[in-house]
Amino acid sequence: MKNNIYNISGKELIERLRLKDNKLVNTLYETCFELLFKDNERTTSIDSKANNLLGILAVYLTIIISIVGLISDKIGVYKVPIFGFPRPWLVSFYFLMVAFSFVSIIFISKASIVRSDWRWVKDSDLFHKEMLKKDITSYKRYIITHVWEIYKNNYIINERKGVLLRWAQIWFVISLVMLLPIVVIIGLYVLQS
Repeated sequence: MKNNIYNISGKELIERLRLKDNKLVNTLYETCFELLFKDNERTTSIDSKANNLLGILAVYLTIIISIVGLISDKIGVYKVPIFGFPRPWLVSFYFLMVAFSFVSIIFISKASIVRSDWRWVKDSDLFHKEMLKKDITSYKRYIITHVWEIYKNNYIINERKGVLLRWAQIWFVISLVMLLPIVVIIGLYVLQS
């Protein structure tokens, strides 16, 4: 993940905003708010995906724990091709599947934790006394700087959350892969008995 995509300091940003062109200031003003709102939508999307994956994992674990628990009680002493006695294999793959699911849950939890460093526009900044006394272009320059700093902060947070969610998805898929040998062992056992 690249955090160095924002390399303009606050002072440099203020210096660059010393523009004479009001039309350009207006364009920057609108663009900054547009980016801020789009990144807020991105936050909602990431949180929604994390919640959906957590729900899927909860149902998945409930069903798998129940089914594999019931089936492992029914497994007797028959040997199956490739695996031999199936119970130790079933327990091993079952344990790995549940462990990988819990790793996924840890990543989801980290991605969906409410962050204290997430920011939004404060009324004290929006209605800043000193800036309200100035002309509209000066006020817009001030707001552009403020909104841009909030956008940068929230963008970086969303990038981190996205990486955590991606890892949660990877571990969930690995957990699903562990289900395949369990199905094969159960199928071979049924054929042998």
